[in-house]
Amino acid sequence: METIKFRAKDEDTNEWLYGYYTEFATNEGRQVNVIVTEESKYRKALGVIPYTLGQFSSFYDKDNNEIYHGDILELSLENDKVIKVICWFGNAQRTLYYGEFVEIRGFSFIVPGGKRSFPVIENYQGKHDVEIMKIIGNIWDNSDLIDKDEYKL
Repeated sequence: METIKFRAKDEDTNEWLYGYYTEFATNEGRQVNVIVTEESKYRKALGVIPYTLGQFSSFYDKDNNEIYHGDILELSLENDKVIKVICWFGNAQRTLYYGEFVEIRGFSFIVPGGKRSFPVIENYQGKHDVEIMKIIGNIWDNSDLIDKDEYKL
């Protein structure tokens, strides 16, 4: 069964929070995005920085770390080349082999050039793609690892 959880940065401490996501409006009409963590669920919910909000993809990298929207990963290719990919949740457009155009909503990996790649179940090593990927950072804390223009973010 898929685990649905999120992470985002706390608006007060700038620390990463992990848990359930919700939003509400204050009496002043302000929209507040919150993460409810195990520690906070019996207290007040913790406000977060909205643009850092990302869902758990239900994938784990080769070191068994949870992969979230916005994570930057290294992927080894057949020719011993290593590329950086970004885990992303959103829409991707594809033309199927028989010509039909479809839009797919879900997790994919953005590769240099901006194309979205979906995890291959059995790659050239006979493994699932994520079994050979390694998280090296995320686009909020480690934006220096990538050129955002190259990934069309």
